[in-house]
Amino acid sequence: MYKRIVFLFIIVFLPSVLLFGDSITWTEEDVKFFQNKEYIGDKENHFRDYNSIDFYPPYLREELLKAKISGVSIENLKNCNGGRLNKETMEDLIKYFVLLRNEIYARHGYIFKDKALKEFFGKMAWYKPEKEKIEFQKEFNLDERTNITYLKKYYEKAAEEGIRWAVLKDTLAEKYVKKVIIDAKWGNGPGEFGMSPYPESDPAVGPPNFYVHNDKIYVLDYLNMRVQVFDSRGRFLKEIRYNKKEISDSLASFVDIAVDNEEWVYLLGTLVYPARDGIVAVFDNSGRYIGKIKLPIELFADVLLDGVEKGYFGQISGGVDEFRVKDGTLILRYENRVYPLANTNLLKGKERGFSLTSPIRHPLKFYTYKEETIFKKIKKKSWAQFRGRDKRGEFFINRSIGIGENRTDEVLKYDRSGKLLARIIIPFSPTAFDMGRDLFVSDNGDVYYWTNNEDGLKIIKYSGGER
Repeated sequence: MYKRIVFLFIIVFLPSVLLFGDSITWTEEDVKFFQNKEYIGDKENHFRDYNSIDFYPPYLREELLKAKISGVSIENLKNCNGGRLNKETMEDLIKYFVLLRNEIYARHGYIFKDKALKEFFGKMAWYKPEKEKIEFQKEFNLDERTNITYLKKYYEKAAEEGIRWAVLKDTLAEKYVKKVIIDAKWGNGPGEFGMSPYPESDPAVGPPNFYVHNDKIYVLDYLNMRVQVFDSRGRFLKEIRYNKKEISDSLASFVDIAVDNEEWVYLLGTLVYPARDGIVAVFDNSGRYIGKIKLPIELFADVLLDGVEKGYFGQISGGVDEFRVKDGTLILRYENRVYPLANTNLLKGKERGFSLTSPIRHPLKFYTYKEETIFKKIKKKSWAQFRGRDKRGEFFINRSIGIGENRTDEVLKYDRSGKLLARIIIPFSPTAFDMGRDLFVSDNGDVYYWTNNEDGLKIIKYSGGER
């Protein structure tokens, strides 16, 4: 009951605290800054300047730089709240936008009815209160009108994020705990991974994908032509080696991996052009190569940009959202389309060396109505990717906030009804090479994220889901 009261207090009270002058607690730093600052609100559109660190007062600038934020835009205000800025700095940011907007009115001599704003601007030598009313269109020039409009949007959005920050940080049902599971070096020994470094390979190439099943981590170590298997604590268990020539003379590369309940391994591959089909190599739980499944290009006719006549599997293999075994069926998901490739139980009755062709069927729709509604809403505001479901049917959406080094990823977890259960913040880190899929949601609802640099590769587990 107490938590519910606090939540309602935040929602109802916070906007009035942050948006209106009566509640502004200004400091001597604020007074000094506005006393001495040059007024440019009538000469420049401020909204072009918010992304520049020089636009902010020294006391705010210091906090933004400390958080590695070079400026603020409406789009990246979420990023500021994604663990980058503390609550106090966020409130200082909102206060600055409020004061900056009201400065435009003060420069025109507006007599503030709000006591806090009246007292604050009363400390300015340049402030001459003489007008009880200002005609927006007549007395403000175009730049001032633009700044007033944009600054209002900024501080309303910042206040909304302040509410969201409080709600998400304090009242979400589930908490996740971060732990580095694998911290490996580049190399070809057990527990090491192959990478062809720049400039020998441009761009650099390394492990394209990984898979988690029953808390075991399977990493497709492509350059060393093997799959490496680790336990839940990141300890090396075994490797599954393969011979490309044994599988296909025209095999170009493996790009993805899946594992079933009996720990059979499936590797998704592309063929050397002009071969246009895809391929899946199958290995039993002892690591022995069993056979392959041909994926005819016609199977993916609806997603090929160049059509069936000119398209080839390599055009879509890098955009595969999921390659998994679900309820005994090997499936490939591309956005909202699910392609059933093979029945894994039937495969196991075949003799070694089999070669099958996946039947050409119309793809199934993946998202439920609730999932699609929420996903589309998020995609309107930022880059987002639907990451799949756990065994309870709870679904995960990954979105990026900000650009470049200011980017933060967050994973949002929802229950079947669309209620937000958890928010996992994943700070951006530059990588030595791009991986096919940088994030994996296990059947248990744990989130695995991997990253790399010139020294090696890390796999990080966000576990919990405690309620």
